[in-house]
Amino acid sequence: MTRKAKISESALQRQIVDWIRVAAPGVKAIAIPNAARRTISGRPTNAVPGLTPGVPDLLVIRPMGEVLWIEVKTDVGRVSENQFAFHTQLMALGHKVAIVRSLEDVRLTFKTLNIQIREATHAQISS
Repeated sequence: MTRKAKISESALQRQIVDWIRVAAPGVKAIAIPNAARRTISGRPTNAVPGLTPGVPDLLVIRPMGEVLWIEVKTDVGRVSENQFAFHTQLMALGHKVAIVRSLEDVRLTFKTLNIQIREATHAQISS
C-alpha cells in the first residue's frame, strides 16, 4: 500500500497561493499571518495586537470584489471553536468560506463557485 506523503499546513498554503496565481488570473490570494505567538510553556497566545482568533488562512478576492475565505487544514487538522465561530459570522455576512485539505479541494471549490480557472501544470506553478 502506498502512503500519501504528509504536507504541512504552511506548505499546502504556499501551494494554494501559487496555484491561484497561475490558474486564476485576476483573482488575488492574500495570506493572513494570524498565527498565535507561543509562550515559553508552548501555549498559544493571541494577546498580540491585531491577531483575531479564528480568522481563516487565506482571503481570495475576485475581480468584482466578491471574496472567498479559505481555511487550510492538514489531513488530520480540525477546525477550532474560534474558527467555527468566525466562519459562522462570515457566512452570516454573506461571505463564502471553504475548508480545504488539498489543492484538489481548492480547484473543486473554485469550480463550484464558478471562479474562472485555467488548468495549470505543476511546472507552471513551481516557476
